[in-house]
Amino acid sequence: MKKFLPLLLVVFVWPFWGATQTAAVEQWAQSYNGATSGNESTTCSYKDNSGYTYVTGYNESGTFVLKFDNTGVVTFSTQYVDANNAYISPKIIQTDAAGNIYLAGTKFYGGEYYVSAVKFNMAGTVQWEAEHNTHEGAIFIDAMI
Repeated sequence: MKKFLPLLLVVFVWPFWGATQTAAVEQWAQSYNGATSGNESTTCSYKDNSGYTYVTGYNESGTFVLKFDNTGVVTFSTQYVDANNAYISPKIIQTDAAGNIYLAGTKFYGGEYYVSAVKFNMAGTVQWEAEHNTHEGAIFIDAMI
């Protein structure tokens, strides 16, 4: 029997006024039960200028992307697996001014490591995907411009 660990996302706000630091105030909390009964691993999140929070990670079915509104309601969820049935281990997620979502990370298949990027439209549909074989092993991604 598989263990089930739902993804739990808690959003906090840390207000800072001058040099005074106050305690975090919970704004909302949300759990997510993915498409599989396996474990979800969250790897990164991003909050855009419109107040939407994007969470990404992976599970047995591939890479997932969740979009929450400012009250914690899931406005979409999508699952991504490439043509080689490989999923991305996401390292960064970000949006542009038009609301498109960009995801970058690493994946491993066929004995090789790849750097991968995927663009989703604001409804969560894949617009394009790109990858580059590193030939040398894992590569680390820590920023997206």
